[in-house]
Amino acid sequence: KSKNESSQLDIPIVNSKTDEEILVGDWKLADYKDNIERSPSDLIQYQQSIEALKKNFLLRLKSDGTFEKYGFSVPEKGNWQYDPQNKIIYMWPPGSQAKDVLKIKKLTQDTLIFSIATKQDSLHVITTIFTLYK
Repeated sequence: KSKNESSQLDIPIVNSKTDEEILVGDWKLADYKDNIERSPSDLIQYQQSIEALKKNFLLRLKSDGTFEKYGFSVPEKGNWQYDPQNKIIYMWPPGSQAKDVLKIKKLTQDTLIFSIATKQDSLHVITTIFTLYK
């Protein structure tokens, strides 16, 4: 090996943030999709709701493990934790026994796409996909 080759391999990667470090910050809504079938009139109302949500939604993930979520009827605050192996964000709203499970589909410095699956009943699972940006 020449000197050049070995020295290039020894250069440490600088400024590579962990996923958890990238997650910390303010995220705004870019898109929201789910698999619920809607009538044409419901679809219009749904699209209007999404446009309003895009203007008001904010997810603030803090480095101390707490979060704030705005844009729905009541602001929500609680704790969050990231599982890097499974690419899942867990969120615990205060006073809730259940936790939200956000399965990350894509994460970059300025884009976060995740899905949430919720059971409507024993036959139907609603999958919602959120696209957020910093």
